[in-house]
Amino acid sequence: MAWHWALASEEPLIVPADSQQLAQALLNVTKNALEAIGPGGGNVWVRTTARPPTLTIENDGPPLSPAVSQRLFTPFFSTKPGGQGIGLVLVRDILLAHAFAFRLETGASGRTAFTMVLQPSGR
Repeated sequence: MAWHWALASEEPLIVPADSQQLAQALLNVTKNALEAIGPGGGNVWVRTTARPPTLTIENDGPPLSPAVSQRLFTPFFSTKPGGQGIGLVLVRDILLAHAFAFRLETGASGRTAFTMVLQPSGR
């Protein structure tokens, strides 16, 4: 497993958020990225921007199919054996409660990225 970091060089803005809830959301997103890669290893990229304050966690595990992408934030839906299907639902609820925009998608590169804009929508 290799981690790649591309952190914003600008001074970060203060993000208005419940730190415990945001930490839980980041833990769930990171755990999902690591599980997507699997035991064979792979890469995780962590990128930030300061303006707007954005965090992206990307992995090179198998891409998301369109059918799976449509159901990822559905309660009790999981692609993992024994998965409960509540991790991304919790992430969604935390980010929506903060009015933070987010997306989870597999890009043209084949990498899957979860991107969060850490400022309330409309600013």
